[in-house]
Order: sequence, then structure tokens, then C-alpha cells
Amino acid sequence: MTKIKNSTAVLFFILIVSACGKAQQPNVLLIIADDLGYNDLGCYGVKDFETPNIDRIAARGIRFTDGYVTAPQCGPSRAGLITGLSQARFGVMDNHQDNGLPSSEVVKILPEQMKEQGYVTGMVGKWHIGFHDIQKDRSKSHTRKGNAPWERGFDYAFKIFAGSSQYFPYATPDFRSKIGWIKHLQEKKEGSAEAVYLSDLPKDTYTTDIFTDRGIDFVKRHKKEPWFLYLSYTAPHGPMQPKPEKLKKYKHIKNGVRRKFVAMMESLDEGIGRMLNTLEETGQLENTVVWFLSDNGGVAVNSKNWNGSRCDPFSGAKGDVYEGGIRVPFMVSWPGKLPEGKVVSDPITSLDLLPTCLAVAGKEKVADIHEGRNLLPWLSGDVSYPSKDLFWSWRGDYHAVRMDNLKEIRNGRPTMAVDGTELPKHNFVDLKVNPTELAGEHALQNKKKEKKLAKRLDSWLDDLKKDAKKLTPSEK
Repeated sequence: MTKIKNSTAVLFFILIVSACGKAQQPNVLLIIADDLGYNDLGCYGVKDFETPNIDRIAARGIRFTDGYVTAPQCGPSRAGLITGLSQARFGVMDNHQDNGLPSSEVVKILPEQMKEQGYVTGMVGKWHIGFHDIQKDRSKSHTRKGNAPWERGFDYAFKIFAGSSQYFPYATPDFRSKIGWIKHLQEKKEGSAEAVYLSDLPKDTYTTDIFTDRGIDFVKRHKKEPWFLYLSYTAPHGPMQPKPEKLKKYKHIKNGVRRKFVAMMESLDEGIGRMLNTLEETGQLENTVVWFLSDNGGVAVNSKNWNGSRCDPFSGAKGDVYEGGIRVPFMVSWPGKLPEGKVVSDPITSLDLLPTCLAVAGKEKVADIHEGRNLLPWLSGDVSYPSKDLFWSWRGDYHAVRMDNLKEIRNGRPTMAVDGTELPKHNFVDLKVNPTELAGEHALQNKKKEKKLAKRLDSWLDDLKKDAKKLTPSEK
């Protein structure tokens, strides 16, 4: 494994703090949407609805056209992000093949390291890491011992029970969904000994709204100390359950699934707007780095589980290592410290979040086990882009590599191109001239380059297998 090291990170941080006249370290707010397509935000080109508040993050900061996550599915993607390590290195191959995180002795995840830098840490929403196969016993907690957020560095946690949940979890008397999942929300307060399930919330409790409420409460409580908040929404992941008044507003949208999606997105956008307003009202905005991204691409339009999302202009969707499954909306803002309204086309990955957030916190470098790059000196304009090959591995037969603009795709199954044609399991493309990854005459057509890509990917996969033998936790 390799990583970019940059000795200027701490110096850069000190200069910023001195310039601002602030002794308090910058806060870090990491916002994640769920199953949001590349084309589902105003700043990324959506036309049939608006997202003015999420767009504010891009307007105040940097929007990435080539932002990637490590897997085309929720659980593995989140495991990669929170560890700064390709999740296949420790055996998280998909949502149901997940032995959990390596121990803290092996790898300290992002909140654990932020705590070491003096931060109070909170997570709100979807965790979905270290799950048992949900078919085994749906009546018990799915999270493996040692993998709950409060066991891995979070002082405060407020979370849903499973990877997806009812949006009105208290609307029925028995607090259970039709498939038997416990629907209580769970909370672990700062300083409390145990997490508790909440059974007394109002029947009209809407998860997107209450996640925002709890996130706002957290940043207000800790406004006098540096904080890190992982605000992890379930929207717009199914089930498609918008608030009735929002759905009524969009009755002009003819497709019923898309209409529900748009109504749910308005609640998400409003919640993020309330959070941004809170940062302004409490005087924390200029001292807060705000990240926003989706955990994977949108669901395929032709899927029975389509949530109304769109991955245009890319081919593939959630479950593919074509661009539609792994290239996501991705942006960052830090008013007065990073450029405003900038659009960047150099590729970045969610693995870069851990070292970059820690650089913001004043940590010069991270352990060699982490694979991402500290992007802070580059984003601030101090150094040139830290070029690096990007890799993906999911479910054992979905692999990809991107070297500059060249990409090899081993997708495990054929999928659908954006123009409606079928894409093969195996493809080579030049994203600069063929960003939709069409096959046939549009493919790379250069054997020398194809061989170079294949050799690079095979070498990385060999390295991955060696690490998996050492890093995969045993069955617990």
C-alpha cells in the first residue's frame, strides 16, 4: 500500500489558525446521503427539482466532478470511508459478507483519531458497519461486538437499527416493520454507560428530520470545543416514504417513484439547510469544514428497487463498478480558507477523507496502513495535484482501476449503458473521450494500454488478498 505524505499539513493548519485569530481547532462536519445519483443535485445538473441548501456547500467551496467512493454499495463504502482503508483488505466484501472492522490495535478509524486530536465526536443516522447477515436473526442487533459507533471512538451516537429503515418508525404500535426489524432509534449520550432504544418518540417522527435535529443539538452543545460530526442520512434510500405535504407539492411529476424521491430530497435539503444556518447563527461556520457526498451511486432505473435517482450522464448504477455506481456527488467547503465556487476535475476518493480531516485537526501524517491522500495543501493551492491510481474491489468479482483517465472495468455482470445498450462484464475505456464507458468501437482499442491496466489491477488484487489474510477479523 502507498499513501501521499505531505510535511506541510501542520504548518498550513497553524498558519490558518493564526490568520483567523482562533485558538480552537476547526470543526469537521461530514454529511453522507444514501443512494443519491450523480445527477440528483442542482449543482450537478438536475432539472426537475431544486437543492438550494446542498448547492450552498458547493457555492461556498469546491465541487468535485470526479469524486469516488470505494464500493457501489452502502456498507462496504462506509467501511472504507471511516477506516481510510480499502474495505476488501479486511474482508468487507458486500453488505452481507462483513466480519466488521479490524481492532483499534490494527487500524484506528477516523473518530478514534479525531478524539486523539482533542475533538468531541458524534455520529447521527446510518452506521451499517460490522453487520451480521440479517437473515440469521432479525430480532436482535445486527452489529458485531466491538463495532458499534460508541465502541469505535464516538462520544455521542444516535442511529437507526439497520442499513435501511422506515422513515416513520413510530407510526405503528409494535414498532416493527413488516419484515420484523426492530424500528426503535438508538441513542448513546456523551458520558452515559450504555446505548438505549427510544420507544417514546411521537408517531409522526420522521427520520430525516430527527437526524437533523440531533445533529444540530450536538453542534450547539459543543460550540465551545472542537467537534467532529458524522451526519449519515438514510435519504433517499428506500423505502420511498416522503412526508405527505412534500409529496403533494410535487404532484406535477408524473412518475410516482421519482415524485416520492424528489419529495424526500426536499426534506434532506431542508435539513442540511437548517444545519448550515445553525453553524452561521452560532458563529461556527467559518471555523467548520463541511463535506458532502453520497455513499454510492443511485439505483438503476430498470431495477425493481429503483428509488427514483438518476446517475446521468454515466452508465451503470448502484452495484456496478462502472461510473454510475462509484462516481458520486462530492464537495467540501471551508469559508475563507478554501476557494469558493471552484469546480475540480482531478479524481479524489473517500479514502482521502481520513488523512485530510486529520490534517485539518492538526495531525501531520497518518499511519502507513491508510491509503488516502491529505488533500488540504492541494485544495488550498499550495501544491500540485497528488496524482494516484484508484482501485475498486467488491463482492469478489467486481474490480476496477483508474490510471489517469484510463480505466479497466471487471464488473461481474453485464449492465446497462446510459444510451440503453448493454455493457459487457469486462471493458477498457478512456474516460476523457468516453466518460459513459460505452463498449465496442468506443472502447479503448489499445492493447498496450489494456495490458498495463490489467497488470496494475492484478498486482493490486494480489496485495489485497495478502492483506485480507492478516486484517480480516474472525467470525464473532
